[in-house]
Amino acid sequence: MVNYISDRILLRERDVCLALSLGRSSVRNLMASGALKYLHIGRALRFHRDDVLELAEQLRAGEM
Repeated sequence: MVNYISDRILLRERDVCLALSLGRSSVRNLMASGALKYLHIGRALRFHRDDVLELAEQLRAGEM
């Protein structure tokens, strides 16, 4: 099994898509709804690892 989250603190959008098994538009919808926190560093879009793991837990628990 490939670990897309690994030890990095900030993740790229494609890493989040792979880790959550979601497409880019689904990730963008989660961002727009406020369910997935993100930040811009210059022009780069990044996600904090803990926020992605928290969202994965919510999705697993059926809270979303």
